[in-house]
Amino acid sequence: FGGVQSPLAYQDGVVFVPVVNLPFTYTDTAANLDLQTAQGALVALDARDGAMVWQTEVPTFFAGGATVANDLVFGAGLDGLVRAFAIATGEEVWQWQAPAGINAPLAIAGDLLLVPAGGPFFPAADVPPGQGALIALRLGGVAATPVVTPVG
Repeated sequence: FGGVQSPLAYQDGVVFVPVVNLPFTYTDTAANLDLQTAQGALVALDARDGAMVWQTEVPTFFAGGATVANDLVFGAGLDGLVRAFAIATGEEVWQWQAPAGINAPLAIAGDLLLVPAGGPFFPAADVPPGQGALIALRLGGVAATPVVTPVG
C-alpha cells in the first residue's frame, strides 16, 4: 500500500514527490494494514526527463504533501514531524514536532508555513498527543513559536 498519496511540488525544473511505503497483507479472509510501520521518502525528479535528482528516506507515513519555499521543500507525516529539506541535495535541515499526526498538505501563505495537524499520531519519540490544530510557523523566524488554532 502506498505510492504517491499527497500533492507534489514544483520549482525550477524539479518535481518534489512525497512517497509512502507500507507493507500490506491481504488474503481471502483478512487484511492487515499497520500505519505505524509505514516508511516514506521525498524524491526529487528532473521535470524534463524524469531522472531522479535525489531521494531522502523518512521513517513515517509521509502524507503531508510537498511544499516549496525559497531553497527548502517541506513535508510531514503521521509522526507529526514537519521536515525541511535542502532543494539542492535533499538533506534534512530542520524539523518541528506538531502535537498530532499530519495527513493533509502543508501550505505557504506569505511568510507563514501552515501545518494542518490532526491525523493519526505515531510519534517517533515520547511525545504526548495533543489536540488537532492549524499551526502557523513563520518562515525565517528566529525561534519556532507556533500560533495554534484548535479545530473541532
